[in-house]
Amino acid sequence: MPGSTEAPRGEMESEECRILSSLPSFALNLSNFSSFCSSSLPLEEALSRLVQIARSTEGRQKLADLQAVPSLLALIPCFLSYISFTAQAEPSLRDGFPLAEREAVQLLVILLRALRNLCAGEASNQDAFRACKGVETLALISQSLMFFSASVDEKKLYASPPLGDLFKVLLQLLGNVAGRGDENRTAIWDKFFPDLMLGFAQASYFWKDAQEPLCMVLFTCCHLRDDHLRELSDDGKGAALLAMLLVKNERDASVQIQRCSDSDGTQHSGQQYDMFNSRSTENEWLKLLVRELCLEKPYFPAIFANLGSSTSLTSKSSYVEIYDARAKFRFQLEQQNLTTVQANLLCILCSILYEDAEDDMTATMKIAINTVVFLVDVISHSAQCAASLSGEACELPTGFPAIDALGYSLLLVRKLCAMESIRDNDKEVVREDLDPAGGFHEAGVLVSSDPFKQKCQMGSHLVTTNRSESRFEWKSSPSQVRYLLASHGLVPLMLKMLQALGPPATFEKVAGLSESVEQSQQQDHVGNSVSGNDNESSFGSLIHDAVNVCDGNNLSESDKLFPSKNLYRGFRRDLVSIIANISYRHFYVQEQIRENNGLLLLLQQCMVDKDNPFLREWGLWAIRNLLYDNEKNQQEVASLQLKGVANTSEILQTGLSVEIDPTTQRPKLVNVPVK
Repeated sequence: MPGSTEAPRGEMESEECRILSSLPSFALNLSNFSSFCSSSLPLEEALSRLVQIARSTEGRQKLADLQAVPSLLALIPCFLSYISFTAQAEPSLRDGFPLAEREAVQLLVILLRALRNLCAGEASNQDAFRACKGVETLALISQSLMFFSASVDEKKLYASPPLGDLFKVLLQLLGNVAGRGDENRTAIWDKFFPDLMLGFAQASYFWKDAQEPLCMVLFTCCHLRDDHLRELSDDGKGAALLAMLLVKNERDASVQIQRCSDSDGTQHSGQQYDMFNSRSTENEWLKLLVRELCLEKPYFPAIFANLGSSTSLTSKSSYVEIYDARAKFRFQLEQQNLTTVQANLLCILCSILYEDAEDDMTATMKIAINTVVFLVDVISHSAQCAASLSGEACELPTGFPAIDALGYSLLLVRKLCAMESIRDNDKEVVREDLDPAGGFHEAGVLVSSDPFKQKCQMGSHLVTTNRSESRFEWKSSPSQVRYLLASHGLVPLMLKMLQALGPPATFEKVAGLSESVEQSQQQDHVGNSVSGNDNESSFGSLIHDAVNVCDGNNLSESDKLFPSKNLYRGFRRDLVSIIANISYRHFYVQEQIRENNGLLLLLQQCMVDKDNPFLREWGLWAIRNLLYDNEKNQQEVASLQLKGVANTSEILQTGLSVEIDPTTQRPKLVNVPVK
C-alpha cells in the first residue's frame, strides 16, 4: 500500500511548511501589544505542533532542511520586549503578572521546547543555533530573567510557574546545544559563566527542577575541558557556584543516606547492604560533575579547601605541582572550620563510590593521586575539629559538619581500600617495590626515593608499576591507592585515633574486674612466704598492660587532639574496618601495624560494643589480614599467653562462668555453684 503511506508524509511536510511560513506573520502581531491576546492562541497551537514533530529523529531532520531553527530564533526578540516590560513595570502590575505577560512567558516556554527538541542530537540544528547567535539570544533572555527575579518578592516569584518552566527549558536547550562539541561549549561557557550560572543556581532555590539541567550544562561544558574545570574549582565565583549547588542538593534531601551498622558490602565480610540508597532521588548530573572534578581530575583539594568557612590563601594554583598544591591546601584547610557544604561534598563522593561498587566491584577505578592523599589530611583535620564537640553519638549525618566530614571521609577511604582489595584477590604473586618513602614528582608522578628510581607516565592518575629490583617480597600486587594512603600516614593516624578513643566499653569492664581479682589474690597470699602461681599473679598486670596500650592518656600532646569518645554510631568500627581493608595482602601495611605496636591494640577491638555494631567481626577480619603470610606478626601473636579470665556480670547472670582448663589451657564455660 505505497499510496497510503505517502499521503500522510506529504500532509506532514505541507503542515511543517505551513507552520514555518506563518511564523513571520505571528512576529508582526507580537510586536503590537494590543493584538497579542488575539494572536496567542494560533501561535501556541503552531509551536506545540512543532514540539511534537521535533520529538522524532525524522521530524528533526525535516525541520532542519526547512531552516526551522532560524525561523524560531527570529521570534524571540518579540518575547524579550514583554519580559522587559514586566520587569520594569510598576509593582502593582508586576506582582499580579498581567495576563498578556503571563501568556508571553508561556509561549516563550513552548518555543524554547521546540528548539530544545530540534537540538537534541541533530548536528545541523545545533550548528544553525550557534550560527544564528542563539547562545547570545539565550544570554539576553537569562539577563532579563535575572533582573526580573531580583525585583520580585520571593514568595510571589516562587508562585509563578511560567518562570520556573522557562528556567528549566532554557537550561535544557543549552545542554542540548553544548552536546555538539567544543565550539558550542566554549560559546556557552564564555557567555554564561560565571555570572549567569550563579543566577541560575540562585533561582534553583525556588525551582528545584532547574538545578538538574544546570548541572547538565555545567558537566557538558566541563567534560574533558581542563580549562573550564580549573575555573570552576577556583576560589572565586566558581567555588560559590558549586557551594550553591551542594547546599541546594542537601536542601532537597537528594542524598538520602541509609547508614547501616554491619559491613561495607565487600566479599570480605560476606554481608551485603546498600548504604546509600538514593539512586531514584539524586541529581545524577551533579554526581557526574563531582566525579570528574574530585575523582577523575586533581581538583578535589582546591574545591574542598575553597568551600570552607574562611580562606587564608587567595592566590591561584596551577593544580599541576601536586606536592606543593597539597601543602597549600592542607595549610588552607587548617585555617578554617568545616562546613555543611564540605560534608555534603564528601557524602556525594561516598554515594558515587558505593554505587560503583554495587554495579561492579571489580571495575577499574580512576582516581586522581592528590585526591587519595588529601583524604588523609581531611580525616586528620576533621577529627581534630570534632574532638571538642560533645553530645550523644548518633547515626550519620549528625548535623555537626566536622563529625559528618570525618564520618564520610572514613567511609570513602574504607570503600577505596575495599574495592582495590577485591581486584587484588586473584592476582599472581609478583615482586614489586613501592617505596614507603616515595613522594610526588613536580608533574604529579609517583616516584621512589631509593637508588632504583623509575619514571612512569601517569599524569594525574594512578597506574600499576612493576620493578625488577625490590626490597620487599610482596605476597600479591598491592594497589597504589592503598599504598598511597599507607605511605602518607593513614595507618599511624588510624592507630593514634584508636588509642585516643581508649579501650571499648566491654574491655573497660574486664579491666575493672581484673583489679578486684588481683586484690583478692594479694589478700589470699598475705603472710605466706611463697608467692602464688606466676600465671595467676601476672593476670592483673597483663590486663593493665593491655589497657595502657589503649589508654589515650599515654598519647603525646599533639595526639591528644583526637577524639576521646565515639563521635557517631560506628566511629570505632570504621577506624578498625579501614585497617582491615588496607592491610589485605599488603605486606608494607602489615609491617607498619606491628612496628607501631598496633597488633595488641587491634586484638582489643575484637569484642562486642553496643555503639559500634559489628566491631568484633571487623576486628577479627583485621587480625586475619595482619597475620596472613607474615611470620613476624604471627610470632608476635603466638607469643601471647593466656594468663587468666575475668567473668563479667553479664556472664555470671546466666549462671555460668569462664575458667581455664588446667589440661588444655583453654577457656571453658562451667556452671556457677549455687551458694
